[in-house]
Amino acid sequence: MKQRLLTLGALLFFCFSLFGQSSEFDAGGYDAMRIENEIKLTVPNEIVDSVWQYLQDRYNN
Repeated sequence: MKQRLLTLGALLFFCFSLFGQSSEFDAGGYDAMRIENEIKLTVPNEIVDSVWQYLQDRYNN
């Protein structure tokens, strides 16, 4: 009986810890975003200055 409880507890702990780590790799919210590779980021020439200003205002500490 004791072995069954320990096995069940270990299994539950493993399942919860497995699902608990999934949020680590998510964006983290509606407004959160991550640019993985700057090379893939393309902006039309007409709005380059406004996009650059937005990025500086938003992410420059």
